[in-house]
Amino acid sequence: MASLDAQLDEAKVATGRLRDIRGFAQSEFVRNWEATRQVTDRSGGTFTIPGAPWHFSTVKDDGGGDSTQVPAWQGEHNAEILAELGYGDEQIETLVASGTLIQSSRSVTSRNPVHPRSPFHRHERKVMSNAKLVVLYPQPTDPETFEKAYANEHIPLMHEKMKGMKAVITKMSGTPTGPAPHFYMAEIYAPSVDAIKDFLNTPDGQEVAANAAKISTGGPPAVIFAEDDTYQL
Repeated sequence: MASLDAQLDEAKVATGRLRDIRGFAQSEFVRNWEATRQVTDRSGGTFTIPGAPWHFSTVKDDGGGDSTQVPAWQGEHNAEILAELGYGDEQIETLVASGTLIQSSRSVTSRNPVHPRSPFHRHERKVMSNAKLVVLYPQPTDPETFEKAYANEHIPLMHEKMKGMKAVITKMSGTPTGPAPHFYMAEIYAPSVDAIKDFLNTPDGQEVAANAAKISTGGPPAVIFAEDDTYQL
């Protein structure tokens, strides 16, 4: 190989090693030229992105300290931008509820302050809170039958009737002292608790609630309105 490289060099033929993206990012060339940089993933870790193709002597690069170098969550600034364009709170909530607008469910930190004209600027905790409906299903008389009914009947119904919301389903495996009192926990996220209450008062909401009660053979499910906060520990 060394002999071939020498012959190609003598013939002034440009050659180079073909690398995949990962190999290139880890190469000595990239390290020497600082062609990549590490940025925070805002969850306690970092990931590699291409570095700036130019460097200015009067601009300080602090390795990601500038808030403009912190990646945004999907949909994090949607409400802020629409507020600057003149959209009101109810208009934005309607867009979120219909699925037209994505709203980030991640927490917003002080490195990405909320614009003062944003409808979510009123209180910092409101920015971090995720409104949700929590449904706790007691242990069913027949777990296998319940799981089949939930997967084949209830989830398709939620998908049809609850567009624009997000569901997180948790199966309880037990407690440190024995069986868990509940079998499934469904968390249904929406723009606000009021939006959840309004939905439950509609024919679609009542149909979903009736189906949940029907498949819950261990007793009526507990229904809780809640808000959660996310903290990086």
